[in-house]
Amino acid sequence: MSEFIDFLRSHVRSAEVHQLKDSAIPCTSTKNHIKPPQPNSYKSRYGPNQKVLSATSSQAPTVCCPLCKKSHSIRKCQLFSDQTPSERFKMAKTHQLCINCLGPGHSPSACRSKYKCQTCNKSHHTLLHFDASTNAQAGPSGPADRPVVNCNTASLSTRRQRPSRVVLLSTILLEVVARDGSRQSFRALVDSGSQASFITEKSACSLMLRRDRSSVNISSFNSTTCTPVRSKSTIVITPRGRLTPSVPVDVLIVPQITECTPQQPIVPGKWPHIVDLQLADPSYHTPGEIDILLGADILPSLLLKGKVEGQKGEPMALETVFGWILIGPVNLHAQRNTVSLCLSISEPLDETLKAFWEIEELPS
Repeated sequence: MSEFIDFLRSHVRSAEVHQLKDSAIPCTSTKNHIKPPQPNSYKSRYGPNQKVLSATSSQAPTVCCPLCKKSHSIRKCQLFSDQTPSERFKMAKTHQLCINCLGPGHSPSACRSKYKCQTCNKSHHTLLHFDASTNAQAGPSGPADRPVVNCNTASLSTRRQRPSRVVLLSTILLEVVARDGSRQSFRALVDSGSQASFITEKSACSLMLRRDRSSVNISSFNSTTCTPVRSKSTIVITPRGRLTPSVPVDVLIVPQITECTPQQPIVPGKWPHIVDLQLADPSYHTPGEIDILLGADILPSLLLKGKVEGQKGEPMALETVFGWILIGPVNLHAQRNTVSLCLSISEPLDETLKAFWEIEELPS
């Protein structure tokens, strides 16, 4: 297959050489001719480093800049260099130039240049490199044309010494409808500080979810940029053992949401205000994996009117469609670590443009 692809590429380039020669170099003598391929093996004739056809003329076709129409390549054009990387990328796309070498007549997947960006070592020209931290403020456009959507979500674990108490985070045992119609059980974390909901990659594969492309960045506490989210989906959640209510939830697919919750086993206290309540997660005191995070985008439709408070140092109970959830500090048992959760999601224009590069690049 690789030899066949090289064969096709060689013939395409041969046709380009013929076209340029016929239009730019008049054949006036026997010195200006195309050398026939040498009688050698197939691989040597059409190998990746072999030129099948070459012109022996001392003249060369004139390179014309598509912007200023002068005799130089666009890489040396001052008009092109004065633009921001975003504007250069748009110009390259407008004039159908290869984003790897800025040459015309071929796509990045067919580019024979082995050079990469000198800044990030990726397959694009250095003049097209984006820097998310500085490019938003550079150039004549300024930050006004680079919209950023920020959301605070829960997924960052920070540890501090709390020798006398632990804070309970609300968890729910629920069921999710898979693509084949079956129902699977998962453990979800409820976070009112999150503007988005999440599901782990493992759970998404188990449900065989239909995925859509998503290019958003997850930033942790203090705006520390993390790995971008590449896909999203929609799930339908229901209480365990019941078909109703069924709630659709838009989720972002991530490798992991948080550590096991709680981080250490908790010995439940004698809390009389929750004795007769049907808990949404009876195993709230046992460390377990979190498969789904339910954020503020869906939480209001899950909460009911019930609310039960205990004494100081006892968790509060809130009523939901899945049962009662517990939240708040517990002072009865010493715990070494607590978890505070905060994230932000942004979708800058620069990252969206970078996605075009990844889409156009084919695997080798």
